[in-house]
Amino acid sequence: MIKKVTITKVYKGTTKKDGTPYVISKGTNAGKNFTRIGIQTDAHGEKTYYNNALDSDKAMTIEEGQALLLSFTETVDGDNTWLNFNFPSKDQLSEYANSL
Repeated sequence: MIKKVTITKVYKGTTKKDGTPYVISKGTNAGKNFTRIGIQTDAHGEKTYYNNALDSDKAMTIEEGQALLLSFTETVDGDNTWLNFNFPSKDQLSEYANSL
């Protein structure tokens, strides 16, 4: 779902709770460190949505107070619910514009 939101909190971390760095495990960027970004928004209250970003990714520029158009997903896997965000793709933006 695409939604225009205002960022109320931003969390950035480069290491897990045990102190080991976040590392991409597969794909073309395998072996590279990444930053785990968590955001809270005016539309979602206390829920925190996450994105994993390399230093060059657009998500690294997110700051509190920004108004952004973002794509949000909630995936349930057994007892776990994954809350993720990303910048919308061109296709998602087109679909969003057509729904207005």
